[in-house]
Amino acid sequence: MEHDRTPRVNRVALRLIRSPWGRLVDGHLTALRYVSAAGRTVVLPVQWERDAGGADLVSGQASQKRWWRHFRAPAAVEVWADGGWRAGTAHVVEHRPGDLVAIRISADLGPRAALDRRTFLRLWIALVTLTEALGFAVPAVVGAALADAAWPVVLAALLAAGAVEGTLLGAGQATVLRRLLPGLDPGRWTRLTALAAVVAYALGMAPSTWASPLFEEPSGAAWAAAGIGGVLLLASIGGAQWLELRLHLRRAWRWVVATAVAWLVALGAFLLIATPLWRPGQSLPVAVLVGVVAGVVMAAVQATVTGLAMDRMVARGGADGVR
Repeated sequence: MEHDRTPRVNRVALRLIRSPWGRLVDGHLTALRYVSAAGRTVVLPVQWERDAGGADLVSGQASQKRWWRHFRAPAAVEVWADGGWRAGTAHVVEHRPGDLVAIRISADLGPRAALDRRTFLRLWIALVTLTEALGFAVPAVVGAALADAAWPVVLAALLAAGAVEGTLLGAGQATVLRRLLPGLDPGRWTRLTALAAVVAYALGMAPSTWASPLFEEPSGAAWAAAGIGGVLLLASIGGAQWLELRLHLRRAWRWVVATAVAWLVALGAFLLIATPLWRPGQSLPVAVLVGVVAGVVMAAVQATVTGLAMDRMVARGGADGVR
């Protein structure tokens, strides 16, 4: 039986590592299992860097920990990899400055298993829905709280909130996508998404900022400008992400179309829910609640459509870095 006298934070980490969500953190965290000198089975979460022949671990604040001492001489160990325990041998290889101890695990791990399509879709839809819903809650709260503020203040606050939303969305997408496209740069993907979100918010607020006089007496030029602005808004996030995606996937331009369709449908779902429920004179909590609920639905729709599109693109286009 596994030793269960572990701190609560370790138990939570171990559950995460060995759950389906563990596929998202296995580039950074894994579980280690070994039998101590006293005959107890010890299981603990560790940070690791994996390669085909094993992994490297580092124990911080080593003088305050005991587990690594078990490996001062080579000892049998099991490491959690690709959904199962893999046997190997671990031993301390170096004491580093800063109270760090480096440990090498020798094991035949092979290359990290790719996500299957079902797992990818499940993780993408769940995580992207969560991060987009959390991200959208920021501008929803800011917009409701500053409803009576001066327009320049509202504009600046919403652009900043849009950057937060884009950062969370991009980070959520990149966390899953890097498992499908190993060469993807998660940081660049997230930064591009954040920048595109700011552009999208600027385009969305443009009519009320500077273009409203054009629509007092609508002309063909005014409607054309509105149409172009709408297309740019819908394509902004996908277009920015294309700059990174084109390096890893054939026909990556399809992502721009897919994300535009996803946002069009998602925004339609948002308006369908929020418009009849938002009423003049509502209290701030009620207005925020309506926005958050509609935002969750919007996030789920966007995540589902983009997840299906990405799965189809990778399956048909190949993830070999060909543009």
